[in-house]
Amino acid sequence: MIEFKNSVQTAAPPRSIVIIDDHAILRNGLRHILEEHDYEVIGEAANAAEAKELLARITPAMVILDIGLPGVRGIELAGEILALAPGIKIIFLTVHKDEEYVYQALSVGGYGYVLKDSVDTEILDALEYAMQGRKYLTPLISNEVVAGLSLKSDASPESAALDTLTKREREVLTLICDGKANKEIAGMLFISVRTVEHHRQMVMKKSGAHSVADLIKRAIKKKFVEL
Repeated sequence: MIEFKNSVQTAAPPRSIVIIDDHAILRNGLRHILEEHDYEVIGEAANAAEAKELLARITPAMVILDIGLPGVRGIELAGEILALAPGIKIIFLTVHKDEEYVYQALSVGGYGYVLKDSVDTEILDALEYAMQGRKYLTPLISNEVVAGLSLKSDASPESAALDTLTKREREVLTLICDGKANKEIAGMLFISVRTVEHHRQMVMKKSGAHSVADLIKRAIKKKFVEL
């Protein structure tokens, strides 16, 4: 687990970035691209252990994170990072085009999903989206996910169940899909954490989802969440 030295983190410069990837050539290439466009790369790490040590000392605005790190998976590391510094925006780099990886990345709170073979043309768009508070998915993935979902019947019991959500439950669903924790949702909606927990339980029960990733999949299918 990452342990930050300061219990209260000061706001990071908005264009500050940490790169976490086990390939030095890719890190160097990314640093060159980013610094050419006025981003500040304030640190690099080749694995989860180095990343944890680095992030215990510095807090960037954004992290570019390899989803396939050796040892600890990028998804798991992202969860640790966001549990202690929820303001950090994480952009995942990946070679995986599978739907499930996309849903996992979104469910943990990721702001971007970029394929490594197109990183040089898409990483800047992903970072700009993140700075605006928007999610970025590489177009190939986005199109494939939408196409895959459209092949499934919209009249399924799971799809119909989401139509029974109350207005407040839909608000909570949207924020869950945005990677927000219960405490953050409570603050944004001006309700108690206990009330959020109740709404969250009802959303999961009504949707029939077995995990947040599954919930996001169903929400995207119903167009409650946009890719």
